[in-house]
Amino acid sequence: MGLIEKYAYKRIYKKAALVKREVIIPQSESIKKVAVLWQPSEAEAFSFLQNHFSKQQVILRNMCVDLYKEEVKATNIITARDLNWMGLPRAESCENFITTDFDILLNIALVQSLPITYITALSLAKF
Repeated sequence: MGLIEKYAYKRIYKKAALVKREVIIPQSESIKKVAVLWQPSEAEAFSFLQNHFSKQQVILRNMCVDLYKEEVKATNIITARDLNWMGLPRAESCENFITTDFDILLNIALVQSLPITYITALSLAKF
């Protein structure tokens, strides 16, 4: 781990300490809003979750972290161009996702990265 990456993680943990969230383990029938954080390699798992929650009539929002694509027009994808010099997502790329009060945040990414750690640490999701 390089010096810049260590500094980035330190900033994440410092910001995460300021996040005030109430952790609640929801009952399955009370879940209304779900967030899914995924990478392109987990597209099949995301598709399964999307189908499952649509049958349950649950609002599902997602954020895909694809650091290998140069530019994408979709607003729910973070690419390498959406990162600052430390490798953290710029505020405009994920601020709405982070500040939304989800009942559950599911991180199905198999490979963790700075952007994924940033989003999961700062999210206001209850569980």
